Amino acid sequence: MWAFRHTNAAGEPVLQASGVVLVAEVFPLTTVTNNLTETLALLLGLEQLPDGWSGKARTDSLNAIRVFQNYRDAKKVKAQAVWLPLDLIARVAAVRDRLGKLDFELLAGHPSKADVARMEAGEKVIGDRGYPHCLHNHWADLACQAAWHTYEGASNEG
Repeated sequence: MWAFRHTNAAGEPVLQASGVVLVAEVFPLTTVTNNLTETLALLLGLEQLPDGWSGKARTDSLNAIRVFQNYRDAKKVKAQAVWLPLDLIARVAAVRDRLGKLDFELLAGHPSKADVARMEAGEKVIGDRGYPHCLHNHWADLACQAAWHTYEGASNEG
């Protein structure tokens, strides 16, 4: 599952999407990994932005950030190709070349219910490893769960 959300300067959602990745969609790979779906979510979100856009991209996946930071390093790209299809690596390069300066922020993943309540009350919440939690990232977690349940329900009907 993957999800992305764009926000405006006030932090309000302006565009969001989510979905499910099937193994057939990532041939020749035989497994859909968390690293792949996190990178795909970041890629799909960035592909929606206009040419020259500059700004901050936030994710709880250090591996996804590394893909976007190292997209020109052939040795690192080859290592990533074990879990990321080459066509997606090419799309990463295309979007990086098309956009302006991107700043990446690593977020803490999967906040507790108490953390969510604190964030909803306007408090900045830092996770166990020192990275911030984010309500929009929490939304992405919920959107991924919903996408899976929708897919699972549809596949059980057939």
